[in-house]
Amino acid sequence: MGVLCTLPILAALLLAPAPSQAQNPAADPDVQAQIGLFSAWLDGQIAIRGLPGIVVGVVSDQELVWAKGFGHADLDSDRHMQTDTRFRMASHSKLFTATSIMQLREQGKVRLDDPVADYLPWFGFQSAEP
Repeated sequence: MGVLCTLPILAALLLAPAPSQAQNPAADPDVQAQIGLFSAWLDGQIAIRGLPGIVVGVVSDQELVWAKGFGHADLDSDRHMQTDTRFRMASHSKLFTATSIMQLREQGKVRLDDPVADYLPWFGFQSAEP
């Protein structure tokens, strides 16, 4: 798990724009060299962990500056990962929902003890409390 937590930090450090390259950090030759190392590391992680494939994107100043697919989207058909490969979110959506709710709480827009139906009137779950 430590390696996967390190991934966003490593990507941010490798692709952080220098002041003169703020418009397109991925165009810098030094950054290109780091991208090559990062890509090789990701290929190694896929092999070591037995992953079929991954897609990685790096955002700088709210703009996607680099993205690449690694490995396979479908092993049976030998279809490679692309930057537009779709993934099933499954339980990962819980993380985004919880983060969003906590951000709304910090902004004073939601109270954690409010009934869900106050915000989603169509939500039909009946509370056990009176």
